Amino acid sequence: MDRGPSAGRAVSRFRGGANLLLERAATRALVVLQTGTVAFHPWGVAVEPNLGERITVGDSASAISDRIHLGGRLAIDLAEAVIADLRIERFSQLEARRARARLPFLSSPPGETEPVSSEIATRLDGWGADARPERLLGLVGLGPGSTPAGDDVLVGILAGLAASPVGRARAQDLHRHLAAVDLPQRTPIGSAQAIRAAIDGAFPEPLVDLASAARRADAVAAMRAVDCFARLGTSSGRAMLVGFQAGFGLTGVRTYGQGRTISA
Repeated sequence: MDRGPSAGRAVSRFRGGANLLLERAATRALVVLQTGTVAFHPWGVAVEPNLGERITVGDSASAISDRIHLGGRLAIDLAEAVIADLRIERFSQLEARRARARLPFLSSPPGETEPVSSEIATRLDGWGADARPERLLGLVGLGPGSTPAGDDVLVGILAGLAASPVGRARAQDLHRHLAAVDLPQRTPIGSAQAIRAAIDGAFPEPLVDLASAARRADAVAAMRAVDCFARLGTSSGRAMLVGFQAGFGLTGVRTYGQGRTISA
């Protein structure tokens, strides 16, 4: 928003907010207006609890300087907005050992199984075996819906690599390969932004909370974060959790096709 005015419209509403699609020149951006009742995104703007109910899909939207205008009747002032820290601090070797000892679900998800498609499973296993980032590029846009499962897994992997004490080199290698991908042409805009944000080191709130709890080896807080994953989209959160396991473990998650248990 500091690079000039943008214009667009409200494209959808959800429990706790609304999505705006803004355009400037040939660039499109998704802005999420959300309350504290839903997990925060790197491109989200926190708003008052009832604001989402006052937005209608199709309302005009514009962003000028430090204000967002909606439908000619609502304005959101960002002049004193606080930027949330959605980055993940890299673990020390000792912190990683403690996390794995206290939080076994970092290697094996608790409760019900977390199935992924056989294609995602194959790519994870191949990457875990030889560390070739090219294997993960096929995750971009893989799967149906506005947030394909492959993208969610990829964001989780990037989060796991950011946390892993030995993940820096793999993360940098994967970042370089992803930089060459035309993300908006390969996947919906929300997923493209999530991948870009993850490359820049910013992640959805449940991933940040899980990494923070794991770094402290706090099992109670970690389980709260896992519960948030279950509520993030139809399956997006669970896919991110699978990706985090793969990235944090650096060996992939040994999977055996759709509907089978994921385990270490």
